[in-house]
Amino acid sequence: MIKHIIIAYNNAVKENDRRFFEDCGDEAKRIANQLKYTIISGEELRADIVSERVASLDVDYVFFAASHGDSRSLYNSEFSEYVSTTTNEYLFNGHIIYTVACLCGVELGSTLVRNGAKCFWGYRDKYIFSIGEPSYIETSMEALNQIVLGNSMEVSFQLALDKYDHCIAQSYEDNYFLTSQLLSNKNNLVYYESQME
Repeated sequence: MIKHIIIAYNNAVKENDRRFFEDCGDEAKRIANQLKYTIISGEELRADIVSERVASLDVDYVFFAASHGDSRSLYNSEFSEYVSTTTNEYLFNGHIIYTVACLCGVELGSTLVRNGAKCFWGYRDKYIFSIGEPSYIETSMEALNQIVLGNSMEVSFQLALDKYDHCIAQSYEDNYFLTSQLLSNKNNLVYYESQME
């Protein structure tokens, strides 16, 4: 059972997308509700700090990240990796990693699971958003909410797809641009679950 969430998000002063990443972080705090959580943000978003905070926990946790990413890493506004396939891929043994970042579902996710992570959530292509539109936060955070509520990864994934479908249906008549972006994000959402239990 999840006891803690590490909430990592890129809100560095010079980060252009900081408002969106902060909104994701705020939603993760709301989802945490009665759980304990740790924040890693701004200038602390570095591999050494992530390693230190993860090592300090002896409970079941989710590592949540909202930042930039590529196929093999999550990185901060200085383009410095704080989670990657080559620096700390072993770090999350037995735990869940949940990302709102571009391309991390290509290689990073499967590498982390192969190296012991319980599960990885992310996107296999560019994650598309517009600042100030709540549908992006609602859809991207739904599976995290379901995981914290105690649902299985499979059920959480289906409920996240259902949330996408709901938001897509709501925007279809009025905002084709939003509809197409949400559909793209839905089609690129992936999770990898360890077969080791």
